[in-house]
Amino acid sequence: VLWSKPNCLLGFTVRQAAAVLLQTAAEAAQSDALLASQDCSENEDVGMDSEATIDDAQTEQFTAWMDCLCQMDSLAEFNDLDITPENQDRDDTPAVALAQGLHQCVLFQETKINNADYFRTIRRHITNNVGYKQYKLFITDERTTLHTSIANRRKGVATFFHRSMPGFDKLTVLRAKRVVGRYLVVRTEWEETPVYFHNVYAPVQDDKRADFFSSLPRDFEDGNIHIVGGDFNIPMHASLDAIHHIPNNNLGKAECFEWLAALRVVDPWRLMYPKLKMMSGPGGRNRLDYIYVDHALVSQYHHSSTFTPNKYRGDHMCHTTVLATTRTTSASKSKLVWRMPRELLLDQRTVKAIQVEAQRLLDEMDADPDCNKGAKWCGWLRRIKSRLRQGQFNRQQHRKDALQLLQHKWLKAKTDAHLGLTSATAVDTAKAQYDEALAEMTQHNMDEGYARRANLNEVATAHFLRKPPAMKIPIVQATHNGVTTSDPEGVVKASTAHWKHILTTPADAPPPDIAAQDEVIGHVSAALSEDQQNDLDAPLTAVELCKAIKTMHKNKAPGPDGWPAAFFQTAPETFAAI
Repeated sequence: VLWSKPNCLLGFTVRQAAAVLLQTAAEAAQSDALLASQDCSENEDVGMDSEATIDDAQTEQFTAWMDCLCQMDSLAEFNDLDITPENQDRDDTPAVALAQGLHQCVLFQETKINNADYFRTIRRHITNNVGYKQYKLFITDERTTLHTSIANRRKGVATFFHRSMPGFDKLTVLRAKRVVGRYLVVRTEWEETPVYFHNVYAPVQDDKRADFFSSLPRDFEDGNIHIVGGDFNIPMHASLDAIHHIPNNNLGKAECFEWLAALRVVDPWRLMYPKLKMMSGPGGRNRLDYIYVDHALVSQYHHSSTFTPNKYRGDHMCHTTVLATTRTTSASKSKLVWRMPRELLLDQRTVKAIQVEAQRLLDEMDADPDCNKGAKWCGWLRRIKSRLRQGQFNRQQHRKDALQLLQHKWLKAKTDAHLGLTSATAVDTAKAQYDEALAEMTQHNMDEGYARRANLNEVATAHFLRKPPAMKIPIVQATHNGVTTSDPEGVVKASTAHWKHILTTPADAPPPDIAAQDEVIGHVSAALSEDQQNDLDAPLTAVELCKAIKTMHKNKAPGPDGWPAAFFQTAPETFAAI
């Protein structure tokens, strides 16, 4: 198992926290005591770049201050996890959001710490919301030791760990490997397996990224696990992670890939969504935020990867990856019935595949006459349905990829023309090709939408099958055998007698005339011969079924099972034999 705690979820989150965390210094006078908000032992560093330590007297003093704070501050306000528009500008909003999500590991970039007092205020707010001795916070920011504010508040990374994190007590920051304000690595152990958490904030300047990634450490012991997260300031995939092509985005990418390959990590989100675009960066122009996890860990314990809006006052989206020892049950499948699109049969490769698979099923049935043929047939239909649905998705994705490729060619031509590498004619040609493909795809989508709506209109819905509105007029009086009554029981008896007389045969009615019936039957001059009767009573043969399949209307709508007649007409002899 990954760790001893069963059904444990491990969440890693990348947070872009620009001008964030907390900004109140109302209790700056107690800042030295409030440094102990982290679970620190004697002579343990409180911050990455702070050499302050905590002794027993300060710990007791901090406990007293915590009791005082619990009496003075409104803890109900701190525990109110809904960040409403009215309190978006509260100083403790990021700490409230941190307690609300309560991931076991959170990676912050661009912390922009103001000074040492600001850092103490951050810790106080986190302690009030997360809990005393319930977390560890490691930070590398050169401003955490300053006592005066400076104008330049860039860079800075921080890594937060909750006590529920496996290996919490063994968390150790590797100070020798850090890059101040840019890179931080923390080590722990999961059942004697070394685990490293890397927090990365790559330089924005294009000419500095290559040296930065080349300087990151690679010398770790064998058999370890690496988890990397942060703002890489590089769109890893040129077409999927950026809207516009910018040549300078590739600077430092090779060095970054070399470092990630040395750590044996992969992007779980991209493995789940290989073709999906998610622009999580500022303004929705690109994706710069990534979480990379050990490939073996992803293959066995990857649960989910998501992007959510930022609740920390940052301009990037929050990226979350969850690892779990047990997987949850899959979501319920859609109740909509899949109906095979006839356009799939326009591809001769699809038709050939159906014919080959059908012949293979027939051969299996002939080889084992005692097999459950009905079960084999149903299983074969399910498998073919799954493959055809995947083929349908691939066709749609191919159209999108082709359109996207033309768009990137056009944008690249515009960039080259701006740099003087190509002419305006090439830009116009690329633009015309893109517009033509876009118009064709738009028309195709409109045609598909029309066909889909037409099919839905033919479906008998509950509204269509509803009961007709009945006029509820009470019958308060009835007349039977010339006697009128207003008594409710008498009205019921009169109504029953009236309709019984109409709907039943009178007891004194004469029996049917047998002679007249024989005379009518005697006028029938033609009858089936014995051979014709035997022929009609005989089971349906494969030859007859084959003829019926061939004569079916191929453009007829699919039946309740989703298969149109054109599907069986791809191999009528084989399907008839099955």
